[in-house]
Amino acid sequence: MATGAERRGSAAHRNDRAVILHDAAALAGRVDARDVLNEVAAVSDALTALGYEVAVLPVSLDLAAFERALALHAPAVVFNLVDSLAGRGRLIHVVPGVLERLGVAFTGCGAATQLLTSNKIAAKEFLAAFGIAVPAVFGGTRAAGLWIGKSCWEHASLGLDDSSVVAASEVPDLLARRRAEFGGEWFAERFVAGRELNVGLLESP
Repeated sequence: MATGAERRGSAAHRNDRAVILHDAAALAGRVDARDVLNEVAAVSDALTALGYEVAVLPVSLDLAAFERALALHAPAVVFNLVDSLAGRGRLIHVVPGVLERLGVAFTGCGAATQLLTSNKIAAKEFLAAFGIAVPAVFGGTRAAGLWIGKSCWEHASLGLDDSSVVAASEVPDLLARRRAEFGGEWFAERFVAGRELNVGLLESP
């Protein structure tokens, strides 16, 4: 049986070092943003159990400092939990872009995919181009039925409550209130009643 020192030496020889990234702003962010810290702890425990030497690196808009810190750790792999940067979901693609440029192996989608899928309107257009049915985007107050207001870039839950579903005539006021409260870009799409499922997809051959 290998001793602890032998296992550590073997891990160091194989460069079994992993760095977990998260948005530095999560430390002082909303409750849903701070939840990533629980994810960091869970991933750290799992990687440690697999024999990795783990470091946690908060990432800010100072990308030069991020690159220097990453170089010091010289990880074999990066576990990317950055789903916003400086608290802004529309910057989710920046960190994967940096990692791709540096040639560092990392988990999750690349920068191009992150950019496309984080913009709800662009993602809807992409899906529709392949014949996938998506709810219509609000086009004017004369439209019939109910509509739901959403942030274009931020997480789906941001600003969503019972007041988010309104008649067409109320959409402009709803979007104005959301912009005033949360900032950023907002839109409305046709409301689809029923249970909503958040499904993760893994690429395979």
